[in-house]
Amino acid sequence: MNKKICALVQDLMPLYIEGEVSSGSSESIEQHLKSCDACKELYALGSENAFEQVSQRAIEIPAQVAKERKFIVRAKRVVCSIIVLVLVTIISSTVFSYHAGKTIGVYGERFRIAEQQELFITVDDTKTFEEYEIVLEKVLVDNAITSLILKSNYDMSDFDSITLKDDKEQYYRKVNSIFHTIPKKYQQVEGYTVLNYRPISDAASKLILELINWEPYQKIAFEFEVSAEKRNQQEYEAHDIWAAEIDTIDVAIDKVITGVSQSEWYFRFDRKESAFEGISFGWYLQKKTEDKRHIMLSDKETGDEIPVVAIEDITYLQDVGKESFTRPAHTALRMVTNPIDKDSTMQIAFKEVYSYYYLGNKEIILDFTKVDSMQIDKEIRVNDYKLHILSAEKYASSVKMYYEVLNSQNQKIEVLLDARIRAKEDYYAVPMQGEVIQTADAEYIYFEKDNQDKYVINLARLGKALSDTFFELQLN
Repeated sequence: MNKKICALVQDLMPLYIEGEVSSGSSESIEQHLKSCDACKELYALGSENAFEQVSQRAIEIPAQVAKERKFIVRAKRVVCSIIVLVLVTIISSTVFSYHAGKTIGVYGERFRIAEQQELFITVDDTKTFEEYEIVLEKVLVDNAITSLILKSNYDMSDFDSITLKDDKEQYYRKVNSIFHTIPKKYQQVEGYTVLNYRPISDAASKLILELINWEPYQKIAFEFEVSAEKRNQQEYEAHDIWAAEIDTIDVAIDKVITGVSQSEWYFRFDRKESAFEGISFGWYLQKKTEDKRHIMLSDKETGDEIPVVAIEDITYLQDVGKESFTRPAHTALRMVTNPIDKDSTMQIAFKEVYSYYYLGNKEIILDFTKVDSMQIDKEIRVNDYKLHILSAEKYASSVKMYYEVLNSQNQKIEVLLDARIRAKEDYYAVPMQGEVIQTADAEYIYFEKDNQDKYVINLARLGKALSDTFFELQLN
């Protein structure tokens, strides 16, 4: 047992249970739990016990010690992310303004219907936090997402923890979206914030929303009843709807549930015997993912587009279970959309979907102390591919790293390289993803960076685009 690793895992455990750590850190924790009975027992205690332990510890320790511990925990999270170097491809919270959602956002139709059908639970409870008023105005309990609408001038990103649980002490995880990259945990527009969680259990009769800062320890909690008539129950469910193959990847829609205010779709991507290790929608974490749609839905009869609210990876929860940490051969996704007619014909298109290999902790050191360009000539074998890092060039505010990918017959092929950069001396910096530029003569990674002399390039993934696919789906 490595006490340092155990201490790191136990410090990150509440954040891991809450779903607040990166995918790389999550994988590291899961690998550790395979071999450490003590940490596995702590995880088995459940999220409620883990949060109670952390909050109690925050109360007991002196303020200065708490401040130092908080700094250490955050530093460890950054270091762990750098070591693992398998960052989540496109993932961030699906949090939008209630005001913007009612007018122009993807929640517009959903909230409009909820108001017409009187599905909202009206709470209108006000709490004071650091001289700010925080009001929990409404809650929408849906078959696909539970949404809590708050209004305040306080920045919700400043809370160390925001959790939702029920009167049975069951915690609910946040719902994530792959479509929007938001720099903060929660986006606020005109003082409104929407928090989205997985659907609550049928047995829950009360919900508790807790907003916590650890040092100095401060907590506010909203409690409200959930009546049966305010639950949006599913209306229609269909199974085994559609299946096809896209570039050796089996894709299937296992289930569709239509509801009053929104609908949910269950997709499965099966890699079968291929060596691909993951599926991503879009390639870049920043800039190019904003406002991009990778699964397009529309009604054939009306031609109206059906907005996608969120896409959530439920592989482990649905098919593997919390006690298993092996990587399955498939990826299960749960997609939430605006409402659809159960008798309609849907037109669905997949765009910019990628299969990829992990490259692991591969590093390239660039030293421009005496030169502005350098030959690297480094080869990395990735299953049937050969990644060849050729050279690098430094400019006033950018760095270019040239590469090529060859197949088993030494033929050049178009494969995307996911590379991240950080200044060599900035050990705690999170590496920033570069942009792949493909020209007729060369492929290179473009990094926007300050004028430094030494850099570390982390090689994260090697990805191949799947063919765009369009199909029609009759639900009745």
